[in-house]
Amino acid sequence: MKTAAIIAEYNPFHNGHRYQIEQTRKLTGADTIIVLMSGNFIQRGGPAVIEKYSRTKMALESGADVVFELPVCFATSSAPFFAKGAVMLLDLCGCIDFLCFGSESGNLSLFYSLSDLLLNESKNFQSCLKQELRSGKTFPAAREKSILEALHFCKGNDINLEYSSVSEFLSSPNNILGLEYVKALRERNSTITPITILRKGSGYHSKELKEKYCSATGFRSFYESFAQTKQILSFDRLNEHFKDLLPETSLKILFDAFGKTAPICEQDFASILQYLCLTSSKEHLSSIFEIGSELADRIHNQSVFPCSFDDLVVRLKTRQITRTRILRGLFHLLLGLRKEDMNSYLQDNGYLRLLGFRSSATVFLKHLKTSASIPVLTKPAAAKRLLSSVSFRMFELDLLAARLYHQIVYTCYGIVLSDEYKQSPIIVKT
Repeated sequence: MKTAAIIAEYNPFHNGHRYQIEQTRKLTGADTIIVLMSGNFIQRGGPAVIEKYSRTKMALESGADVVFELPVCFATSSAPFFAKGAVMLLDLCGCIDFLCFGSESGNLSLFYSLSDLLLNESKNFQSCLKQELRSGKTFPAAREKSILEALHFCKGNDINLEYSSVSEFLSSPNNILGLEYVKALRERNSTITPITILRKGSGYHSKELKEKYCSATGFRSFYESFAQTKQILSFDRLNEHFKDLLPETSLKILFDAFGKTAPICEQDFASILQYLCLTSSKEHLSSIFEIGSELADRIHNQSVFPCSFDDLVVRLKTRQITRTRILRGLFHLLLGLRKEDMNSYLQDNGYLRLLGFRSSATVFLKHLKTSASIPVLTKPAAAKRLLSSVSFRMFELDLLAARLYHQIVYTCYGIVLSDEYKQSPIIVKT
């Protein structure tokens, strides 16, 4: 039995995601494709546009066999921690043969070569990185410059890369995340084989809706605009824009949820986030994962001025502190995720939380329970009995994230979503 894994957000699930699943099955010959999917909060900082069980059903209806939830502590983190947490869980399944990810590069050898540089940081690399960070560059920009500098000293060795191709490679979000996957697999000496699939269509941040394989950003922008302007979204209007871009099931789920439980966006959390900024001490802010002392100072100084949430984010932003990092930090503040907690979660191995599966995957799930060296949670009520104290704290964070999201859904639309303890995994009959 061959098993391939995909790490995803599906925010929402579109044709590009279906293409990745199809290609994964074709390239690996996998009998089972499992997805480790972010829950109700995502990596760029903020909530998913539609709740996790709807996105689970989208994935299962379009070819995925099993969907597990990536714990929120990893799902909302920067690329290195996102990748480390996800790869750790997949590796501990004990039965995953392949990890497939989309990239703008499609060249796996480049991922290996650059991961060599990052895993064996030379003194030159480390020195250059510190210097670039001190000069005011963001971490991604400083790391790119340091890698290019390190390449200069590698000429004549095994690494033979052109500066231009590396610079282009490191400017693409999916390449950066894929690089972290490969790096995390190699750090763990994992037996999982990485496979990259060349992305098709629009770029990661593109809002264009003209191509069959366009980015989720484009979908969210269109979908959210109707809610923000309080327009009525008919199925015909949604179908007119999305019929060639989303699988039919995704389209129907998005339409059925519109104005009832979706869309949800970061603005919906504005009041509570601004309240936390106003009432949190600098010491507490500094203790929050991915905030740090510099951003804590800015939050403490800037949040006293009345302004919109967007204006606050603009005020907090600097050359070194990106909008995405600010949003991640603020949502970590909302969840109370501290630096020390994150370190302990990465050392404790964690668990697999089942969100849904196709009926044909029951054989795999039985096999997983014997192969996995971490608990597989099918019922939240069993968590306290099955998990270590550290992993249970991590699970409680997932519950908090779900309840916060549910409260915002109720505030926006007056709909009560099922509590996590009452929600059963989604089952799609095949």
